[in-house]
Amino acid sequence: MSFFFPDNTALINFHILGRWDLLEALVVGKCMWAGSVAQECEQSDRTGHPGLYSSASSLFGTPELPTPTELLDVRVLRTAMADPADDHPKKHLGEAETIVLARQRFAGSRFITDDQGAARFAVADGIKCMGTGDLLTVSERLGRINSTQHQAMIAILRAADRHPRYFFAN
Repeated sequence: MSFFFPDNTALINFHILGRWDLLEALVVGKCMWAGSVAQECEQSDRTGHPGLYSSASSLFGTPELPTPTELLDVRVLRTAMADPADDHPKKHLGEAETIVLARQRFAGSRFITDDQGAARFAVADGIKCMGTGDLLTVSERLGRINSTQHQAMIAILRAADRHPRYFFAN
């Protein structure tokens, strides 16, 4: 079965917009998140985005954890994603865990991310990516928002130094 897996960047974007309803309408019943992403979300909740974890966990539920074998693959991928000049043991862990889970257990899943580097690794593994911009486009096509609202939301995110992405070409 395939699912929509988010990373923390996209969750923060919908939190900033206060439009969990848009994300929920697109993924409800077919969404899941990785344990490391849930931990990143919890940390973001404590350090500047209060309410983020509560909103995300009510939509995405109990996080999926990697098996010991998958965890080895997660560590290898996380190391490949790391920048030696700016590395922290947990940096890229959520993205790596998501990619491994989607690749090994949930074929056909989509990765919701605004992290271009993570998207490159996901696409290389055959995982389709959707950015915040893509999800807003789908919301517009479904009539949940109009083009003026779409552009206003993009402007809000950019003003908050966020980088909403469009990956539909992937």
